[in-house]
Amino acid sequence: MTALAQSRVGVLLYPDLASLPDGERVAALARARRTDFDAIELFGLAFALVVATAATRYSLIDAGLMHRLATALINFAAAIPLIALFAAPFLVRRTRRGLRDYVAQRQPRAGHAPGAAS
Repeated sequence: MTALAQSRVGVLLYPDLASLPDGERVAALARARRTDFDAIELFGLAFALVVATAATRYSLIDAGLMHRLATALINFAAAIPLIALFAAPFLVRRTRRGLRDYVAQRQPRAGHAPGAAS
């Protein structure tokens, strides 16, 4: 995670990282990834699982144990990139939302000077 927070790819993927000091980026990403999923993100993750399941569905009629095992392993290997492809945008969305919240909490509120009594 440290490499992503410091890399240009990380800043392209999460534009709000650019507004944070280098030393704070790793902690900010970790906190952003703990953000709860919203309804759209949960629906998207469920959609990713449905697509991967539908794409790797198979039926075997009277196949031997080794053939069934090989088919299951091949389907599993095919499902992993499918899930990553369809779920990643929703995971990135959640992290971006968490970073926006993190950056907004860091900003002093309008009309309140830092250290001033309320």
